This record gives sequence, C-alpha cells and structure tokens, in this order.
Amino acid sequence: MNSLRSLQQDFCLAIFNEKKDDILLRQHCVGSATRVRAGIATYRRSILANLANAVVETYPLLQNILGIDFVQEAARVYAIDRLSHSGDLNAYGGDFSGFLACYSPAREYPWLPAVADMEWRIQLIYGAKDAPALNLSAFQSVPPEQWEALKFGMDPGHALIKSDWPLGRIWEVNQPGYSDDMRVEFNEPQSILLHRKGFDTAVDSLTQGEFDFLSHLSQGDTLGQAVESAVYADENFDFQATLQRFIGSSLIRTAFLSETS
Repeated sequence: MNSLRSLQQDFCLAIFNEKKDDILLRQHCVGSATRVRAGIATYRRSILANLANAVVETYPLLQNILGIDFVQEAARVYAIDRLSHSGDLNAYGGDFSGFLACYSPAREYPWLPAVADMEWRIQLIYGAKDAPALNLSAFQSVPPEQWEALKFGMDPGHALIKSDWPLGRIWEVNQPGYSDDMRVEFNEPQSILLHRKGFDTAVDSLTQGEFDFLSHLSQGDTLGQAVESAVYADENFDFQATLQRFIGSSLIRTAFLSETS
C-alpha cells in the first residue's frame, strides 16, 4: 500500500513535470487515464499560474523596463524551475535574480539580476519589523569627546546595496510620472540606500563615504569606527552633514554608549 508521503511526492513531481504523469497514474490512480491526465493538467495550470503571478506582482520595476509579457514568461519558466518551499506566496521569488542570471532571453540585459535583487529587498523591507521609538537622548547627553564610543540603532526597514550598476538611476527613470532625461550610463557603479517611508520605499544614492559609514553603523560598530572607515573611503566625507541627514530621515533611531566605553 502506498503511503501518503509517496502520493504527495509523486503528485508534486507530476505537477511540475508533465513527463512524470505516468508514475502518478501507475502508482496511485484508477479509472480513465485520459480523465486523470486532464485533471492533473488543470491543477498544474492553476498552481503554476498562482506561482508565476506572485513573482510578477513582486517585480513591478522589471515589468516597466521589459514589459509585462517578458516578465510573465520568465515567471512561468521560473515557477517550473524553482519549487516553492513555503506556504506563503509572499516568500516565493526570492531567488528570481539568480534565475535571471541564467535565463537566456535576459542575457542581453546583464544588469537585470541586480535590479531584481533590489526589488526583492524592497519586498523584504515592507515586511520588516517596526522601527524602534526615536530615542537619541544618549547622543544629546554624551560629551563630544565620548561620541566615538557611541553606537546607533537603525530602522530595520532599510538595506544597503553596493552595485556594479547604476541602480538608483535605473529606479529613478522608471518611476511613474518621471519625464526628465531618460539616459542611463550603465557603466557607472552606484551605492544606494533603500529605506522604508510609510508605505513606500525611498531609493537614495550614496557616496562611498556615506555607504561605508552606514554599513558600519548597521553592523553595530561604534561611531568612531564608522567615521574612520568613511574618511578612508572618501576624504571629502562630511560627518556632521551625513549624521544630520540620516537622523533627520529617521533611519538612525537610537543611540547608546558601547559597553567597552
């Protein structure tokens, strides 16, 4: 007698590989083979359509750049190629960027996987934990000579990306209502900050100094370590302006002295 696990495994194989129908028919099904195959085919179309639609909805920027038909077909092939490992469709599509890197119709767009990775990170930012209450009293009360020992808590709804491609510019020219210069210099690398703003996500370009500064703070390093790295990367790094910018944007939420200070 076949086990439930065996039935589930064979059914899954048949759904994602039409050539495996025979195994399911031979091991688990009775009655008209034609009728059973038709039922499997109907279920297959429904499952693959749901998975593909979940991917398409996650990548609106790709739709705007390539057109809905391209993204739908890529998502259909992806749904066949990459099984879902979660019952939550919101968790499906995380490795779409890796799929696009190997998807032959996308080869003429070498920057496409990076754009997909950016969009997936935006998806994750939507579901990030709520930001802690704004509390910078420690920063205000600590004398300047001790600032280098401060650490900062960041809004969880953010991500930092250092890319070989101008992701910020690609994002900008593909936003609804954008009507200015559409040119994109694809040979210009760019570092960006993704930051949740209400129900939207802001995409901000960063200098190398700003990127290093925020990266160190996000990793839990002290203010002194963050500034040292930023100045090493960019001799024109403006500490005060940068700190004011990201406190003002509510990216930096809390301040506290490190335990070793």
